[in-house]
Amino acid sequence: AQSVGRTVEKTRMMASTCVPSCSANRTCGRFRAVWKSPRGVRVLSASSQPATGPRVAEQGDIVTVSYVCKSEEDVVLDASSEEEPLQFEVGAGDVVGNALFQAFDDAVKGLKVGDASLVQAQGGEWRRELMFNVPIDHEEIQRLCGRYRNNREVCDEQGNLRPNALVELSNGNQAMILDVVDESVVLDCNNLMAGRKLSFEVKLLQIEGNSKAENDVEC
Repeated sequence: AQSVGRTVEKTRMMASTCVPSCSANRTCGRFRAVWKSPRGVRVLSASSQPATGPRVAEQGDIVTVSYVCKSEEDVVLDASSEEEPLQFEVGAGDVVGNALFQAFDDAVKGLKVGDASLVQAQGGEWRRELMFNVPIDHEEIQRLCGRYRNNREVCDEQGNLRPNALVELSNGNQAMILDVVDESVVLDCNNLMAGRKLSFEVKLLQIEGNSKAENDVEC
């Protein structure tokens, strides 16, 4: 969050007021958080680069994809691992209501295994009023310390929250811990894509059968 040159506006407000209405429930990576936090995300374009292969992804298929997320400066910000590729049902984006997920869903339709697709997306405006300086003894901070006390990416050995950690608030929203100073925690509750333009290179790794279509085949 600091890398995009934000100025931390320290405002003494309760953590319960820093709750924009979006859903988010993962802390295992910045991209996954964006995936679950669609507020203000606008998909700009998507294009594919066909490879060879006999079968294409279509509605109802279960697909496995890898991704690489890059900044406007072509710096890699995040990427899937071989152990944790993304898997979803083609067409699910129509009902999820998430712009970025919808773009991934649309991008794989018609692709063959080995094909790559480029998705470009831009976050909404970064808002200073979603920055908060919350006392360490506030119940929300105490709840976070308790929840993440065994997660060394979020808390240190003494159970204190770490700067730059990504956490889930009690209302389900994501927040970035920017700093821990003077008995208070600085939270950025903006969408992680706010003020940024990112590109996602998506590669189709595997297609599993359309179970519904298989069930509809007459014997």
